[in-house]
Amino acid sequence: MAATTHPDSLFWTFASSTNLANNPPVTPEIQALGNGSLTPNGGVNARLVPFLEGMRGKRLGIVMFDFYETPSDLLPLFLSLLPPTQAVGYGS
Repeated sequence: MAATTHPDSLFWTFASSTNLANNPPVTPEIQALGNGSLTPNGGVNARLVPFLEGMRGKRLGIVMFDFYETPSDLLPLFLSLLPPTQAVGYGS
């Protein structure tokens, strides 16, 4: 919605998970980074990269990442999606 229908609203979301009562446990680190067996398609962070590549030029708002340093291109990619614009009317 931040990218399409509400350009003047602040959006804050989380690319994270919770520690579920699975056996074996699926911890936030496993959800974010993957482990190959419980997450055969990769962790959330790796799976976000192709999604974010498709969002270039669109506004997403604030996104909180768990274990943001992996994969190494996740954070630079997110920060490059839409360059910040100069704020008008704030401060003075």
